[in-house]
Amino acid sequence: MADERISAAEAAARLGVQRATLYAYVSRGLLESRTLDGKTSTFDPREVERLQGRRRGARAAAVGAPVVSAITRIADGHIWYRTTPLEQLVADGTPFERVAELLWRADALFDEPLVWRAEATVLHGARTMQRTFPDTAPSLDRLRATVAYASACDPLRHDLQPRSIVRNAAALMALLVDALPGAQHRSATAPLTDRLWPALTDARPTTKWRAALNAGLVVLADHDLAASTFAVRVAASARADVYSMVSAGLGPFGGVLHGAASRGLHTTFVRAIDEGPTAAVAPLLRDTGVVGGFGHPLYPEGDPRVGLLLPLVLDAAGATRRSARVLDTIDLLRDRLQAEPNVDCALAAMSALSGMHAEVGTVFAVARTAGWVAHGLAEFEEQPLRFRAVSRWVG
Repeated sequence: MADERISAAEAAARLGVQRATLYAYVSRGLLESRTLDGKTSTFDPREVERLQGRRRGARAAAVGAPVVSAITRIADGHIWYRTTPLEQLVADGTPFERVAELLWRADALFDEPLVWRAEATVLHGARTMQRTFPDTAPSLDRLRATVAYASACDPLRHDLQPRSIVRNAAALMALLVDALPGAQHRSATAPLTDRLWPALTDARPTTKWRAALNAGLVVLADHDLAASTFAVRVAASARADVYSMVSAGLGPFGGVLHGAASRGLHTTFVRAIDEGPTAAVAPLLRDTGVVGGFGHPLYPEGDPRVGLLLPLVLDAAGATRRSARVLDTIDLLRDRLQAEPNVDCALAAMSALSGMHAEVGTVFAVARTAGWVAHGLAEFEEQPLRFRAVSRWVG
């Protein structure tokens, strides 16, 4: 019965968690949320009680390792990198490289600008390796292989001084971009955005599309302790080098609920542009077990990154029928899923409207590498091997 259910506020109070954590439990399938009027979430008190018991058992079976971070702050629907509002970085058109340096606090390590370029011999070898891959090789596999190749070429990779890590990180991120088929690496001064664009699409870049791509990289650079970032923290706690940390992040990143979440929506938007929203959404709802790009446990009222990226994408695409159909598709999915679009949806809209191929997760992976390195640097300031969970024997 509806009157037996409890509100989200009461459920969160019983569990002793914030509302954002409560909705995280819903996204993980630990709780079921139902709406009475299309807006108000309610919960079964018996499910809440069962979860209380599980959480008590989990607390008794784990060793706590709280993560204190000064990298990214998320509060009240806003995001800050260090102490700078994300919306300010986007509004100012701050180049992605400068944002990465902000996250790394590079200005405290170097007097001169970082060089965003891989060594010529390493780049040549990485591009040669890429040509041996089949054309169907996913871009994420290409990135993984490039990281491994760069690691093999660096005999000093175990130098864990912050200056060395930051230098290696800038060179590695440049290599990730420049080694991709179609990428252009004319000079170390060319922005990564300009070097990455030709690897994503054959379309000619405009000033507005460059701005949209740069904004995409900026808003995706970090998002606190996402699954991939926590994996990087664990690797760094074992004092892994920068290549191993990035490899650790690329593992969970490849999941359909993380870095690959925009792939299905890209295909849906492309079909919607040709056939209309209904024809595109119908097979998605019928054939796909998970529809990425909508809902986020941290933002029940909507992902603020969508409001920063999507308007730039629509401005670059222009007021065309293509843009209108993508917007209509977003509205249709919002209504059917009863969830607001998240940043993966905005990324898929950018890829579909700009003519990028479906492996748009490349943008996400290159961007998030900046955040992974920042968290790795922060973890080196903590006690090593501090993450040690203890299992609870139930056999």
